[in-house]
Amino acid sequence: FGLDGYGPAPIATVDFGTGDAADPLALALTTSTWTPLTGRVTHAGEPVGGATVTVRDRASGATVGAVSDPDGNYAFAGISPGTHDLAAAADGALTSAPVEIAIAADDPAATRDLALEPAATVTGTVTDPDGGPVAGAEVIVTSPAGEHRTTATAAGAFSVPGVAPGSIGLTATASGWAGRRATATATAGEPVDVGAIVLQPAGTVTGTVRDADGAPLEGATVVAGGDVATSAVTGIDGGYTLAGVAAGVPVELHASKPGYSDAVDVITVA
Repeated sequence: FGLDGYGPAPIATVDFGTGDAADPLALALTTSTWTPLTGRVTHAGEPVGGATVTVRDRASGATVGAVSDPDGNYAFAGISPGTHDLAAAADGALTSAPVEIAIAADDPAATRDLALEPAATVTGTVTDPDGGPVAGAEVIVTSPAGEHRTTATAAGAFSVPGVAPGSIGLTATASGWAGRRATATATAGEPVDVGAIVLQPAGTVTGTVRDADGAPLEGATVVAGGDVATSAVTGIDGGYTLAGVAAGVPVELHASKPGYSDAVDVITVA
């Protein structure tokens, strides 16, 4: 579980087992190895109150947040050891480039100030190979400060505000279509039109993973390559189903499970 001001890792994990419930008064929390983090959020040299400050652990993706006070100051009571990205945003119009912070156990208190700049707005369309719109496609924009999600309109259009400047990645997916990726560069305060992200038709692949003796293998991971890979885990009968596999082109299937040699095959979905 977590406590306000502590993270990104959980402050403690409690396993009550299957016996009697643990006495909560007997729990002892130790955070002596966690580092307090403070700083100030500004824009054009002026303090920014109400900004959301986020620390994201690079290894796990876990996050913890705080809000700056009217003087722009923010504080975390304890940041867990690890390498993290620190970023801030305000009102959807201002954002900061992420700052790397490396925290070791028992590090002294750390201070990092963050300067906000105008965010970018990313626009584009999601289409089929004939240029028709793919309504309802999910679009994920990944910026240096994190992810933004939206859904394409009936015309296939999307618009994502509040994107941090820098290199960005886009992923578009939709039922019945193979996902596609795109890249672009966002400039502070400027619109970024990535144009059309063209999706290709997709099909569904089913099969069975077996061991060397021909017995079904439960718990194997099967991955279908492509611009956006899809994966599934086999059931007790060794069976798997992969949706969204690109049709009409060779696709590599990769099956793996600890303790077994990997298997690779190349297929083409009609």
